[in-house]
Amino acid sequence: MSNTKCKIPDINYSISEINDLMLNDCNEYITECEKKYKSQIEEISKDIVSKNACKIIMLAGPSASGKTTTANILADNLREYGLNTTVLSIDDFYLPGDLAPVDENGKRDYESVHAIDIPLVRKTLVKLFADGECSIPKYLFGPSSRIDNFKTVTLGKNDLIIIEGLHALNPLFTDGLGLEGIVKVFISPGGSLESNGNTIFNERSIRLVRRLVRDYKFREASPQLTLSMWRGVVEAESIYIDPFITVSDYYISTLHPYEVCMTGKQAYTLLNMVEDDSEYYKIAADLLNKLKYFELMECTDVPYDSLLREFLGNGKYNS
Repeated sequence: MSNTKCKIPDINYSISEINDLMLNDCNEYITECEKKYKSQIEEISKDIVSKNACKIIMLAGPSASGKTTTANILADNLREYGLNTTVLSIDDFYLPGDLAPVDENGKRDYESVHAIDIPLVRKTLVKLFADGECSIPKYLFGPSSRIDNFKTVTLGKNDLIIIEGLHALNPLFTDGLGLEGIVKVFISPGGSLESNGNTIFNERSIRLVRRLVRDYKFREASPQLTLSMWRGVVEAESIYIDPFITVSDYYISTLHPYEVCMTGKQAYTLLNMVEDDSEYYKIAADLLNKLKYFELMECTDVPYDSLLREFLGNGKYNS
C-alpha cells in the first residue's frame, strides 16, 4: 500500500472533565469512548475493502497497546464485508528458548526482533502468496518451545490474514520479497491525560498501568517484576518499533480516556505491594501519586467486548 507517513495525533484530555463525566453519567461516557475507538477500525476496514488489494495486514504496536483486541475487532469488521479473515500472532514465530539471542547480561532477550525466527516468517509469507496456503507454528511460552506445522492457513480469493505483534512492522520480515497487498497498521494509546495544563499520564504511563494489571492477572507477575522489566521494554521499543512507525498505512489510537478510572483501582492496589526498600519504590510511588488525580472505580461497567478487557479480563477477546 502507501508509504505515506503515519502521524500520531497529540490529543490531550482533561482529567477533571473525565472524572465529572464518569461520576455523572458513567455508562454514556464509556459508550462514547468505546464508539470512538471502534469507529477508527471501521473506517480502516471500509478503506481496505474499497481498495480491494489487501491480502495481509501487519499490525504492530508497543507493549500493552491492545494489539490482540484491535486485531480481532478489525477481523470481525472485515468478515462482515465478506472476507474470511484469520488472525495470527508473530509471537508464534519466536525461536525456541535455547536459540533466542542474549543481552549484555547473558539473559535471553525476548524484546529483540532477532528473538523471532525471521527466515521462517519470510518463508511462510512467500509460500502463502505462491501456494495459497502454508503451515503455521505455535509457540509455548511456558517451556519456551515451538511446535512447527501446528496448523494450516489459506490465502484464497476471499481470504485475508492479520499478523499482529510487537515487531510486525519491521521490514526484516517483508523487504525484498516483492509481495503485493501488504497493509501496515500501527496502534498505540496516543494522547495524554492532563490536569491544569500539566501532563499527568502520557502514553507510556497509560501502557504501564495496563501492563501492571494484565501481567499480575494473566502472567502471575508481581508488580515489582513488571516494573523491573519496564525500562528494558521501553529501550527495546525505541530500537525495534519507533523507527518503523512512519512506514505504516494506518494509525489507530487505543486510548480510552476513561480507562485509568477503571484500571487504576487495581493498579493502585498492586503498586502498594512494592516495598519501600525496593529499587522500584520511587517509580511505584510516582504512579500512585498520579493515580490520585482520578476517580477510581470498579471495572464492572467496562463492556464485554472492550479493548480494556484485554488487561482487566473477562472479555470477548482476552485469552
